[in-house]
Amino acid sequence: KRAVKNIILTNKYERPFKPNFGGNVRSMLFELDTTRRQNRFKKELAEQVELFEPRVQDVFVDLKMEGNELYITVYYSIINGVRNQEVQFTVTRAR
Repeated sequence: KRAVKNIILTNKYERPFKPNFGGNVRSMLFELDTTRRQNRFKKELAEQVELFEPRVQDVFVDLKMEGNELYITVYYSIINGVRNQEVQFTVTRAR
C-alpha cells in the first residue's frame, strides 16, 4: 500500500534521475474540474502505478474533488497474492 501511495503522491521531476516517475497529483489540485480531465488523470495514475510497481495489476483509480481537496481511492490486485486491495487518501491544497 505504501509503494502505491508513494508513486501517486510523488511529483514529476521530484526523484533524481527518474524524471517521469510519479503521479503528479498536486498539479490536479490547480486544474479545472472537468469530467474529461478527470478521466485522463485517472488513466495516467493507473498507468504510472502499473509501470513502476511490477507486483500490481488491475489498477482502477477513483477521484472525487470537493473544494480544495482531492479524494483518491486506488483499487488493485497483487500478482500471485492478495486480490482486491485498496488505498485511500486525501490531498489538500496548502495555502
